[in-house]
Amino acid sequence: GYLGWWSPSDALVNPDSLATVVPWFSPLAISLQAGFWEECLFRAVPLAGAALIGDRFGRRRAWIAGAFVLQILIFGAGHAAYPTQPSYARVVELIVPSTLFGLLYLRFGLLPAIVMHFAFDAVLFGIPLFVSSAPGAWVDQGIFWLIFLTPLWVALRARYRGGAWIEAPAALRNAAWSPPAADAVEEPAPPPVRESAGLPVLPVVAAVGVVGLGLWGYTAATPGESPPLEVGRAEAVAAARAVLAAQGVDPAAWTETSQVASALGPQHRFVWSEAGEGAFRALLGDYVGRPRWRVRYARFEGDVAARAEEHIVWIGRDGTPGRREHRLAEATPGAALSEEDARTLARGALEALGRAADLPEVSGESSRRPARTDWTFTFRDDTAAGIAGGEARVAVEIAGDAVVDTRRYVFLPEAWRRADEQRLATLSIANMASTIVLGLLLVAGAVLAVVRMTRKRFDVRLALAVAGLALLVSAAVIANDLPLLMNNLSTAQPLPLQLAIILAGGLIGAGLIAVLFGLLAGLGAGPAIESAASDRRAAAGTGVALGLGALGALAVAGAAFGGGLPPWSAYGPASSAAPWLAAAIEPVQGYLVLALVTLLVVTSANALTAHWTRRQGAVAAALVVVGAVLAPGTTPDDLVSWAVLGLVSGALLLGAYVRILRDRPALVVLAAAGMTAPEILARGLDQAYGGALPGSLLGAVLVSCIAWRWFVHLTPARPA
Repeated sequence: GYLGWWSPSDALVNPDSLATVVPWFSPLAISLQAGFWEECLFRAVPLAGAALIGDRFGRRRAWIAGAFVLQILIFGAGHAAYPTQPSYARVVELIVPSTLFGLLYLRFGLLPAIVMHFAFDAVLFGIPLFVSSAPGAWVDQGIFWLIFLTPLWVALRARYRGGAWIEAPAALRNAAWSPPAADAVEEPAPPPVRESAGLPVLPVVAAVGVVGLGLWGYTAATPGESPPLEVGRAEAVAAARAVLAAQGVDPAAWTETSQVASALGPQHRFVWSEAGEGAFRALLGDYVGRPRWRVRYARFEGDVAARAEEHIVWIGRDGTPGRREHRLAEATPGAALSEEDARTLARGALEALGRAADLPEVSGESSRRPARTDWTFTFRDDTAAGIAGGEARVAVEIAGDAVVDTRRYVFLPEAWRRADEQRLATLSIANMASTIVLGLLLVAGAVLAVVRMTRKRFDVRLALAVAGLALLVSAAVIANDLPLLMNNLSTAQPLPLQLAIILAGGLIGAGLIAVLFGLLAGLGAGPAIESAASDRRAAAGTGVALGLGALGALAVAGAAFGGGLPPWSAYGPASSAAPWLAAAIEPVQGYLVLALVTLLVVTSANALTAHWTRRQGAVAAALVVVGAVLAPGTTPDDLVSWAVLGLVSGALLLGAYVRILRDRPALVVLAAAGMTAPEILARGLDQAYGGALPGSLLGAVLVSCIAWRWFVHLTPARPA
């Protein structure tokens, strides 16, 4: 949907895919990204904020010292999600690096801290590149060093131009900066009040809203290709237990978790785009996956090596048992079948699967384990024709003398797979650029909010309300998503430890997000605009129509470039403890992000252009770029579609700002609701899982109520 970029989704873009195309890029890109945003988040925001608060309330050094200790703890805890023993190992390990980064920031500022953090991470992430013996690895190693040493090249260039080494001037140290005296310069007279542009007339507002809603409805009304889930967690778990019991396995002896598997993958894209819709529908549920339950049985106690054994039972959307996996530990003893005996066993598994036992064999590979021999046989099913160069295949895995897994899939042609990886790699770069721009916006907004707070130009009441709402929603999402989180836990670590890390890390992250949302809300409030009740109603209608119009335009642009994937329902909330609750509260997070960032952009544009009286060209270009970053839309197929969708979104933001939003920033919260609420309802109308419709109705009501209360706060009623 149109909120997928900031919420969990089934997007196909995999950042790791770029490493398969240009191996040197991954360690450098990850290091630069981490060095930039982590130094901004963990050092610049808390330490600079503490200094400003200390200047405002006194005891500046004490505030900085407290923030310094806090950033060490949060930085370490933020990296504690990796499996470690004991659980606090990462916190202790990162005390020294975070202390060094913090001291460097306090002494010299943000840029040196970013450079040091980048160098620290790049060395660690670059190690696999330098132990590689692949042909041509020296080329990637050379490029890595060339880019990694960029700060050194800058220093050597300065040395060459200066003719000698020089001491860093005192002006480059943080201690050299001093705030200007507040009364040193007489405040200029305020500019004359410019008359605001009037609101569009009612027929125009109604036409924009109706046309936008109609365009969105026309493009969003495409029948879905994914069938709904007919059974919930309880029915799926009961069916999985029956399967294990029939195999002589006691489900009560294992830790049971479950989730819905519904992601779109490369096989869906290949069959839909290359073989056509008819072939896709014929293969769906057979060789192309459709939504189903994945019930996992694992152990988190006992010998670590033995805990690698797991049972996974796949339950179809109607409750019918399907594929069953039995993952054995590496050292589990078993038979060592000959190739012919193993092949006979594999062909028997084909018959049990409902396939002909004489399917052509593609390959047969053995894997020697410490106390057994495993086999994997792959067969081709020529009865599934019309796959445009691909092949329908069945893989049978044998551990010892037992069939442990049978899976069906579409084998992708090598040329198509490589082209798809290249496409995803290119999109990864574009998405990374968008993330960096968005991160810059958020960090700049947080810093500016702290400055405004110290100068008493900050809406504390609104900030606390939004921060509290964000914290409440995030905590509810974490608690509700616990079944999904547990399904992905590793058996190598104790269960209580991993749960503690998830909860602690989730709550810390929720707290940081709540603080950020609160700062942006208090900053973006701006001066209240009093209005009569009738004016408020007219403005509210304009704001909603603006959001609906943007939604329709983006829907049309997305439909023009979204043909690479089949229409697919959103099943994410089905894995939660209460699917209806997830459908109701998760979209609130997306709405807050859209409203807060857009409000930040609009108020910043007003400040930079003095309400569109100067710097118009530069700010207009910036608005288009930011609008492209914010572009909510379907996952683009390639760089061209990404650019077109971004330009459409940027142009919409620029036009809305120049015509309406620069004079009435408060309309942003209603426009964001106009874009969000229809998408929430559409997901519910799909009824992809039980509780989807009532949950989506509640979610649309919640977003609408939040938007209205927010708008009323920003536009208090004019005294009679």
